[in-house]
Amino acid sequence: MRLKDFKVTLSRIDEGMKGRIIDVLNKDGFQPPLKPEIAQKLSVNEKEINDLLKLLAKEGAVVRINDSMYISKEQYDKMIGRLRDFYSEKKEMTVAEFRDILGTSRKYALPLLEYLDSNKITLRVGDIRKFVLK
Repeated sequence: MRLKDFKVTLSRIDEGMKGRIIDVLNKDGFQPPLKPEIAQKLSVNEKEINDLLKLLAKEGAVVRINDSMYISKEQYDKMIGRLRDFYSEKKEMTVAEFRDILGTSRKYALPLLEYLDSNKITLRVGDIRKFVLK
């Protein structure tokens, strides 16, 4: 049984921590720290970071790329904007081109592309991606 009006209430410290997490994710752009690195940077245990990241994702403030990688909604929107710009001139994109338009490394580009593929924003065809988001 679930209460319909149940809402998580956070302490002021946790509310502040949410803002600090978003700041950390925005600071490094498209090379976001992984969960353990966020915990280390903020001197907080990983379980608390995990709980707050889940809450931030539910609120729409961050986007869960995979179990260990999150990006801020602001960075996500920038990424989609850059993809739209790229695909307005070209029909296909390689991993290297994606890496370059985001100014990141392959280590970060691949999980981001896998996220885009799984959410039907891009379509992988061999070694290239096509843009399917309208």
